[in-house]
Amino acid sequence: MDLQAKAWGTTSLLFASPFFSVHLLRIDAGTYCSEHRHERKLNHFYVLSGKLIVHQWPAPGLEQDQPDRTILCPGESLTIRVGVWHQFAAREDAVCLEVYEAAPVEEDIERRSEGGVIK
Repeated sequence: MDLQAKAWGTTSLLFASPFFSVHLLRIDAGTYCSEHRHERKLNHFYVLSGKLIVHQWPAPGLEQDQPDRTILCPGESLTIRVGVWHQFAAREDAVCLEVYEAAPVEEDIERRSEGGVIK
């Protein structure tokens, strides 16, 4: 496991591919991560134990002190869309899976023929 120390606890890379990666986060009580966003990745959280508080600023210009707030308990999950500023925090020790997923390209299709009506 690729264990990395963070200001809020630790993260371990469990699996990685060109399309997604899975990390195990151990978040210490009373800590939080930086406010950040991902320009090309969806970010999913799935809580295994403890409670995770996730703040999101989904609209441009949304006041920093007025984020959307979600509290995740064990067995609950949340997806952060591409480009959305977010931050997580924990008032008690928490463990969660974090999955990064490559955002699909809008026009990711190549056609060899056209659809139609069967005659």
